[in-house]
Amino acid sequence: MRQVAKPIPIRQPTKSEKRQIMQMLEECYDTDSECYQQGDTDDTIADVLNVMPAWVVELREEFFGPNGGNEDMAATLLELQNWKKEAQLLIKVHTSAVEKLMGVVDQADDFTNRLERIQKAVGPRNVKKAGL
Repeated sequence: MRQVAKPIPIRQPTKSEKRQIMQMLEECYDTDSECYQQGDTDDTIADVLNVMPAWVVELREEFFGPNGGNEDMAATLLELQNWKKEAQLLIKVHTSAVEKLMGVVDQADDFTNRLERIQKAVGPRNVKKAGL
């Protein structure tokens, strides 16, 4: 009979690692805004401390806040939303300009068609005489 291997328990942070994570969270996480300050994230803290990112997430969620984002992300999102609004406005402006231009092209087509009808009515000899 084949034995089923027992799963290896996932390593848990030591007390020292937990203290380091908590200390770093105190320095980097803004509890009022419920996000990291500047460009910090769970991963950047984990990298600096050389710990598992999941440990940082767990302690942050339990003691600080649910948001793993940061001020840079929030500012970038706001900039992107403003840029999108501006782009939509430009689309409206240029769509209107393109529609007007298409009207001018349609008028030019009408003039071309009228001139071609006149040329056919007058005949090629008279067109040459007229310099058209």
